[in-house]
Amino acid sequence: MKYLLILIDYNPGYIKYVINSILSVDKDSEIFLASNKKISYQNTNFINLEEVQSDDINEFKLMNIYKNTVFESNPLWINSALRVFYLNQISKKLWNEDFVHFDNDVLIYKPFSEVKKVFNYENLNITPANSKKYVFGYSFMPKNNTLDVICKNIIELSNYGIKNNWEFNNGKPYNEMDFLGAVSKKRDSLISSIPTLPYSNSDIIFDPSSYGQYLDGTHMHPKKYLRKKNIYNVNEYIGIELTSKRIRARFKDGRPFVVWEKEKFNLANLHVHSKRFEKFLPTSYKDYV
Repeated sequence: MKYLLILIDYNPGYIKYVINSILSVDKDSEIFLASNKKISYQNTNFINLEEVQSDDINEFKLMNIYKNTVFESNPLWINSALRVFYLNQISKKLWNEDFVHFDNDVLIYKPFSEVKKVFNYENLNITPANSKKYVFGYSFMPKNNTLDVICKNIIELSNYGIKNNWEFNNGKPYNEMDFLGAVSKKRDSLISSIPTLPYSNSDIIFDPSSYGQYLDGTHMHPKKYLRKKNIYNVNEYIGIELTSKRIRARFKDGRPFVVWEKEKFNLANLHVHSKRFEKFLPTSYKDYV
């Protein structure tokens, strides 16, 4: 299975943990690093984003939707939104094959062969945060996906937002997560939600971000031994269930899992916002890069 990581304007040292976790867990993996700057790691392939262009990418850049907003000074927002357009072009123009993509601070614990049964093979599969937002904690793009239509919808939403000064969102432009949520609300056939809670028929679930935050906090607010309060969003699906204590998240012996009604559900991935990857390495972890 192809795994695609996108790094725009940065190359964090911790990406080695992400690469190593993929190579350690999925022996059939092939890793591609897409960046606008040259990146070279052993056992990986490089895609130059400067050569991945389209009318949609150029149009979205020219919109400059974050100009004169609180988000303008942080390139994370524009780069995260552009990511969707790059995924589309790589899928459509370079590969025309199935592939997996997730954020650059995610570790995996299951090979694709063990999780492929949960996916819809006709559209974008991605982990939901709540009814209004999707997060690239884990995503799967089948060969025949809906990314092209999703990108067209993001441009339409951006034009509508600019025209109306984003008044429907308290004057703030959408971020990538908001865009995907709005597209799904408009046309729910374009995006499939990957199971994140143990209430579905799946015995494997995925972490958008909340499980990782619950277990170890965030980069700015890592979990401390004496701090009892967990850092996670109580307004997201997982946060609501953790707060109600209907479920519990644990990490033991190189495996993250969720407990519900005394039954254990393995997590296929963990979104490690704290960036303290050493605490959460899979049992099969080896250094390849």
